[in-house]
Amino acid sequence: MLLSVIVQYFNMSSNIRILARWKQCDGVELLVNVDSRNGADLDWLNTTADTILFSRNIHEIRAYNKLARVASG
Repeated sequence: MLLSVIVQYFNMSSNIRILARWKQCDGVELLVNVDSRNGADLDWLNTTADTILFSRNIHEIRAYNKLARVASG
């Protein structure tokens, strides 16, 4: 991987497909923290995101740190 893209996602299911397009770029790893409780958030499971973390109600910085630890870019 050349680039790891870490996304903090909250309750905007209309943007899931747009954000998932990062995977169309060569050498990009997509890591997502889903911080909301909307049923539509499960649409992330239908994407090719490399890592999806469902961590509701944790501080943003903690979510970024968790994803950064597993990032390979």
